[in-house]
Amino acid sequence: MSDQIKMAYNAAAFRVKCEITRAATLASELPPADLIARARTKLEAVKTAGEVAFYYIYETRLNDAWKALREAEGEPEDRRVSVTVGAGAPLLAGIKAEKSTVDKAIASLTVEPPKDAPQWRYEIFKLMVVKRLREAGVKEPPNNAQLFSTFMRAQRGEKTVGLLLASGAAPAPVPGAPAPKPFSIVANKQRGEIGVVIRNVKELRNKAQRDALLLLINQAVKQLSVDGVEYKILKKDFLAALAGASDGPESLGLDLPIALLAAVTSAPAAPAGPKVVLGPSNFPGAGKISFDVSKDRMEAVITGFDRAFYDDQTFQVGLEWVQNELKRVGLRGEMADDLVKGLIEAVHGKEDLNGRLVVRGTVGTGGRQPFIHQSYKDAAGRVQGNLESDNIDIREAQQRATVKAGQLVAQIRFKQMPVPGRSVYGEEMPAPADDDLIVRIGEGVEQRNKVNFYATFDGIPLIDAESIALSKILVHNGDVNLRTGNIRFDGPVEIKGSIDSGAVVEVSGDLLVHGTIRAAQVRSAGNITVKSGVVTGEKGRVQARGDVYCDFVENSNLVCGGSFTVSKAVINSQVICGGTIKITSKDGTVAGGIISARDCINTANLGFKRGALTKLNVGVDWKVEQAMQIRTARIEKLKARADLDRQALRELVQKSKAQTTPRHQAMKEELQERLQHVRIVIEKAEKHLAAATAQLSFNTNAKIVVRETLAANIAVTISGQVVTVLNDVAAVAILPKRRRGSFIVSIDELEDEDDKKAG
Repeated sequence: MSDQIKMAYNAAAFRVKCEITRAATLASELPPADLIARARTKLEAVKTAGEVAFYYIYETRLNDAWKALREAEGEPEDRRVSVTVGAGAPLLAGIKAEKSTVDKAIASLTVEPPKDAPQWRYEIFKLMVVKRLREAGVKEPPNNAQLFSTFMRAQRGEKTVGLLLASGAAPAPVPGAPAPKPFSIVANKQRGEIGVVIRNVKELRNKAQRDALLLLINQAVKQLSVDGVEYKILKKDFLAALAGASDGPESLGLDLPIALLAAVTSAPAAPAGPKVVLGPSNFPGAGKISFDVSKDRMEAVITGFDRAFYDDQTFQVGLEWVQNELKRVGLRGEMADDLVKGLIEAVHGKEDLNGRLVVRGTVGTGGRQPFIHQSYKDAAGRVQGNLESDNIDIREAQQRATVKAGQLVAQIRFKQMPVPGRSVYGEEMPAPADDDLIVRIGEGVEQRNKVNFYATFDGIPLIDAESIALSKILVHNGDVNLRTGNIRFDGPVEIKGSIDSGAVVEVSGDLLVHGTIRAAQVRSAGNITVKSGVVTGEKGRVQARGDVYCDFVENSNLVCGGSFTVSKAVINSQVICGGTIKITSKDGTVAGGIISARDCINTANLGFKRGALTKLNVGVDWKVEQAMQIRTARIEKLKARADLDRQALRELVQKSKAQTTPRHQAMKEELQERLQHVRIVIEKAEKHLAAATAQLSFNTNAKIVVRETLAANIAVTISGQVVTVLNDVAAVAILPKRRRGSFIVSIDELEDEDDKKAG
């Protein structure tokens, strides 16, 4: 098969590549073994001829690409992918790498470009850096955008000292985190670079998508090209690198993310000259030497020194004399310990002091780790309710907070604030450029002074790590009923009334109801806040993917994926909660019905002393629990229907032949067929229920906290453990594991343990 796979050697880049097709991968589970052997033979011959000093073979990369293309079910059989299986390079001078001790940096890179640097090729430069990294014990791949920028500077003859290289490896996936964006534009003002981090190459394979990306790069260039700084887009190099990735393993999802350099700029001009404050000049040896200050005013070296000064009896050459001379000419910067030590040793050895560095300025640091601060949440006056009351949840206030036109929505801030530098004259120097954060601005937001974002209309902020926008609220005045029609809205909704029986409300954002939810179908992809109560009856249902807040719940069916907070009581209801159920009032109650929670139930009173049984299932996976309840309810309905059919069939069978009419016979046959069909359906439903039950997982940290009275009239299952409550008790917690022979412990004991853990 290997003779059907195209293999080529690029003599200029010293690379061996092969082009594999999906048809070839489908014909064999593994690539032909001789592909690697042929690549090794070729590069060994090139090395023997002295064209390269070293080479690497990428067998693992070939195997990964082969497997990925074989498993790419959406790709045609003629889909081709170009894979580098081996690469070599001659030795390049002036490249050094050391393992870094700085967090988030894999190595420190120094490049002192020799005279032939303008003739370097990037592929060879990158391979040489990788070699130095491996020699330093660094196996992680370097950030490609940083390398390409350093390569361009080296070609211009610019020296790079101690560049902290970031890793080019993909970060570990975070379980449950949303899928990352296909690409992000990032900028580094200090180095004058704009790059693109690409996480999904496949989405950039057509021209329209590439043009859209170039448009975003252009926008970033315009945004950063201020104060005389001009950025230049590296369109040719950028598109060439992107095309290579589109034809390579990256298009199959391998070796991602990749960082490509998109635009660069030259360093800004040095600031104007300093305001010099001269010092006294009446000390012995005054005026004997001078100092040469660098253009950026960050270094000063001694000039005009004569070794005969060591024998001059009118003054003594030493640290104090040099310090007085520095003050005389207005150089106020402090001498660092290493410079003091070096000067003392040089004087002791009577060395020539000309050209010796004696003062260096402090560079300072720019703002680091920029982030979007959600300023609108700082406005405490927009929170309704009494902040000292137990009945208000600050999370609720934040999540339903709106902004008004003209209000500050967000700001770019830094986890590490900028620190100005100091020149050798002691004057404050502007801090280096801050780390940049390119923010995508959506509808309803305008940017002012580069860091502030203001609302242009009333709405709800939609903010993530890289974008800011406003979503207009759908405000419905009055009740939702048959007269007004149903509400289905892609975004947050505020209803200034109640939701009546039979109505349907479906929203993709948060839902705020000023009145009551009655027997309606209500669904929200966010949180639901009901200022009054929920009474759905058997026909209604309330579902929220996030949290639910309300005053009371009675005779209702409710499901929420987050936490469920109620002011007063949950009575005779069926509730499934993915987090914690909390009743906030001092005399709050949970009683009657079937209550399920993943984490905790916290209430003042639990269960009726006399009345309906309260069933609790705490510490279970709420989604599986919901699926089980749906299947159980369906099975019960099917069995009830089957019982009615059997009763009807029994009555027909008991009729005598004289009493049986053709219609009775047809009904009998219909009932028999229906019973047979229902039996099959019930069997399938029971299998599905068994499968759902097998997937049930438990939270071993679950608990039930009852601040006042726990009635014995309850049935409790916690983390799969059935707990029997024999008597009414007060101020207790139910845990999934026994404590001194009991699952029930006092709240005081539990709080003491929590205090010890916190301490």
